[in-house]
Amino acid sequence: MLKDQYLQTIIGNLGIAISPENNSEIIIKLDVLYDKKSDIFTLSNEYKIFYQDYGTIITDFQNTDFSNKENLIEFFNKYCLFGLENKKLISLFKDGKCSSSMYHSFVEKIVKKYKKSLISYQKNMNSILDYCVFSPNKKTANFTPFERLCILEYLPDNPSLLQSNSLQIIRLNTLSDVDDSNCTEFELANLIKNKQCTAYSNSLYIPNDISSLLKFELSEIIKDNIILKICSYCGKYFITSNRNTNYCNNIAPGYNTKTCKQIGRNKKYLESKNNDVALSLFTQVYNNKAYKASRYKDITDYELDYKHFQQIGKKKVHNYKSHKITQEEFIEWINRNK
Repeated sequence: MLKDQYLQTIIGNLGIAISPENNSEIIIKLDVLYDKKSDIFTLSNEYKIFYQDYGTIITDFQNTDFSNKENLIEFFNKYCLFGLENKKLISLFKDGKCSSSMYHSFVEKIVKKYKKSLISYQKNMNSILDYCVFSPNKKTANFTPFERLCILEYLPDNPSLLQSNSLQIIRLNTLSDVDDSNCTEFELANLIKNKQCTAYSNSLYIPNDISSLLKFELSEIIKDNIILKICSYCGKYFITSNRNTNYCNNIAPGYNTKTCKQIGRNKKYLESKNNDVALSLFTQVYNNKAYKASRYKDITDYELDYKHFQQIGKKKVHNYKSHKITQEEFIEWINRNK
């Protein structure tokens, strides 16, 4: 089937395909498994297919420390970049297995061969993103990111990454919701006529090297106005659907479960509270009532007073922040209910 043909094409290259129509990235990989007891590495016989959000390759690439060997190999593993060394990989796993020493020797050569170029591509990416997205100059400040990218591509001293363009394109014309490949022409015609299936075309772009992969996806996400941001807490790149979002959903550095978004919101609230006399006073009174209710559980009046202040206070804070009541009115209410 055609589906199998294009999967084999992907596997034969980097193991990655990009589908702009579906806003998705397709990763196809063969796992390398390690058996600690025998100290042997095995290449799996069956490939795995998984999909991820459009733009994830770029954020993963920018967030990887390629000067760190483990991080570099982790990126290579995730995106099947060992396919770049396909002949050596086949030789290495000629019977499906290889010794630990042989595999680690292979990995060391991968690191030595690609480390400098990956770091160079990352610097290229930083300069392109700064010019097009994050820090446009005065001459292009009113242009769209894609218009800036087009200008940059025309400049003679543009980043070398923009000169990469080694891609295969597969266009798949097919019918949706048709599982039976043995349908007759009459049956297919009826399915379309009764709107039980739809004819559509899907394009898969398969890069032949890392630089082409990065250049193509970067161009596509800029052209399609995919929102790329840098987290204000951890400093890592992330994709979002909201331009006002400044924090990512990754686990925040120094925390086990809390995300940067959760920490960021709390930080923003504390900053606004510390700069606002009314909110600072409200928090002080609130914490005092909460302490009494927790400390003196045998005194029911403390518990009732705390719950009343909490319930009414929530509405008062909302009304204050939405400018329905003035600061003076809010402070007056707090002082009456201390």
